[in-house]
Amino acid sequence: MKRIHTALIALAAALAPLAAAQAAPMRYTFYDCGAAIDCSGDQSVLMQFTTSGVMQAPAVPPAGTWTQAESVDVTGKLAGDWDALGIATFNTNNAIGGMFIVNNLDAANDREFGPVMAIGAAVRSALRLDWGVGSYLGLGYVNCYNLDCSRQTTIRGYAKLMAEIWTDDSTGTVPEPGALGLALAALGLGALARKRRA
Repeated sequence: MKRIHTALIALAAALAPLAAAQAAPMRYTFYDCGAAIDCSGDQSVLMQFTTSGVMQAPAVPPAGTWTQAESVDVTGKLAGDWDALGIATFNTNNAIGGMFIVNNLDAANDREFGPVMAIGAAVRSALRLDWGVGSYLGLGYVNCYNLDCSRQTTIRGYAKLMAEIWTDDSTGTVPEPGALGLALAALGLGALARKRRA
């Protein structure tokens, strides 16, 4: 019985960070890295916002195409302002990844952009579709000549995206992974106890 209890506690602790990351609100910050693709120099904030969960790009389209931008459900703007934010998925030149498209960005660092700008992978190592907790380098930003950003300027600079679990004390806190693990372990132990009584 002790082994089962120990295994349940270990399993709950292992699953807790995953469960917290999937369900937790997120905070996303796009940093302007200027001409440094590795963001090794000075950085300033382009935009920052919260969402109810992890951002994910649309399903992969046929080769040689990209999707329409799907709207990002922003729950709060923390820095900068914009009219619309979306994510599109491209499948071109043997590369598959996500691209953020922003309409009328009023950047927090006062950098000026055209009516439509985009942030996407500038190197293959930055190709991805989901944007869970982490720090993402190798992104470039461009001005777009049309709304779907199929025509773009050359890369104007580089960006870093930081994704974090968002805790806002004014609306309630996200459970700590350790607390969630204990709760899962307690549920498991309770179920075992009921089974044993039966």
